[in-house]
Amino acid sequence: MNIAERASGIFPSQIRRITDRARPTSIHLGLGQPDTAIHPEVQQALLAYVAIGKAPYTPNLGTLAARQAVADHLGIDVAGVMITHGVQEGLALSLLGTVDPGDEVLVPDPGFPAYANLVRAAGATPVGYALESGQWGLSAAAIEAVITPKTRAIVLNSPSNPTGAIHRAADLQHVLELCASHGIHWISDEIYEDFVYSGVHTSPADSHPNQGLRIGGLSKSHSMMGWRVGWVTGHPDMIEALKGLHQHIVTAACGASQAALPVALQVHAAHVASMRDIFRGRGRLLQDRLKQGGLECSDPVGAFYHFVPVFDAAQISGGSVALAEAILEHTDVVTIPGFGFGTGGEGYLRLAYTVSDDLLSEAASRVADYIADVVQRG
Repeated sequence: MNIAERASGIFPSQIRRITDRARPTSIHLGLGQPDTAIHPEVQQALLAYVAIGKAPYTPNLGTLAARQAVADHLGIDVAGVMITHGVQEGLALSLLGTVDPGDEVLVPDPGFPAYANLVRAAGATPVGYALESGQWGLSAAAIEAVITPKTRAIVLNSPSNPTGAIHRAADLQHVLELCASHGIHWISDEIYEDFVYSGVHTSPADSHPNQGLRIGGLSKSHSMMGWRVGWVTGHPDMIEALKGLHQHIVTAACGASQAALPVALQVHAAHVASMRDIFRGRGRLLQDRLKQGGLECSDPVGAFYHFVPVFDAAQISGGSVALAEAILEHTDVVTIPGFGFGTGGEGYLRLAYTVSDDLLSEAASRVADYIADVVQRG
């Protein structure tokens, strides 16, 4: 049987590949998966929907209640809202619906691996743009250097996966102005927008609302990863244009999740404030423990990841991939190799602080001790 290029051209995720090798005893600093409970009122909304005993299709764009809740949350018109089967589907729709085969799409390097893979699935070519070393900020000069006549779109992600960085407003504006001058539209993944510990999250939709698509959801902020509910927002004409793809890929998002979405956004402010406190504390704890073990680690800024330089340990043949595999084998801790986020991530490990304080402390000690031993052995 012939395998289509759009399937054979997908690179397996290092995040899943490493995580799938974990043992029952492993400490997971791999998946970006909060361990906190779903808010009690959201749980009740989910249970109430299930208790009805029926689960009919919803309208393709989502229920009016769910769409209106997102519109009110973001301060936009409901006509510019589509409810999606999580952020991943939103990303897929945004790329499949706006990019043609032969086009080029700029993606952050390092960046979430789905970006480049979904660009390939659309028949286009992903082109990495470098982020500022160390701070991982946007650089208009670096982006301008890779723009060609084939460039159609740019993927933006702030707070960032894997770096945790937040794009400065001035840098973002320079990039948006550059893209507007070249006729390039933006696709902004803002799933981590509620996890900001230092600085301010700025969306491109704040200043250039009609030049792109904004993607968000409840997976991270409400620990609803498995309930798969997100949204895409943009100009109403663009949302209507994407409706057909959405209709024939998933029909509509999960009805139970849509029923819970308005409740989640009603309790959102207080809930995410509590979440931020928890993860800010965990980020600092992990930072302290890693530093005690001799590893560099920046202050937690956004999301819930530390992107830790391990260049000395990259003496291991195979770089960060081999190092992450060895850490799992010898310490029973899941970490994600930086190379899994692009060549710009080589020499780093991504550590998610999404487990309890006790587990974080133990995992940090194991990882730091193992890396120190690798360096010592040379």
